[in-house]
Amino acid sequence: MQPFASQRAQIGELLDAFIADQQCVPLGAARLECAQRLPESLQRLATRATESEDWRAWTGRDGGVAFLRGKLSSTFSRQLSRPAIHIFLHSSDGEIADSGTWARDEAGRWAPCKLPGARPGRRSRVASNEARC
Repeated sequence: MQPFASQRAQIGELLDAFIADQQCVPLGAARLECAQRLPESLQRLATRATESEDWRAWTGRDGGVAFLRGKLSSTFSRQLSRPAIHIFLHSSDGEIADSGTWARDEAGRWAPCKLPGARPGRRSRVASNEARC
């Protein structure tokens, strides 16, 4: 098992790569790195993050806070033989607005993970331009 800081750093790197690839952060947004600068409901999520989780948040021009939480998916990581991360998009009140599990494909782009034989479902808002992640 990796040490806490090492595993958290790996998740943070995966989360940053996902955010960059999916262009989640709108122009003019400011990243929030300190949990104390988040609304109370999101502070609780940020401070309760386990060794297998990390989070990213930013404010938009409208003053709203976007909050993404990433957690390693051991099930998909084993199946794919590469890291997979479960992404949670939270509303400003801390509720999960959307979620999905993602991994890099052979071309290095992030793609949603699917169980073998699963039927296509609705498109997740986690990486849609509408939700800006």
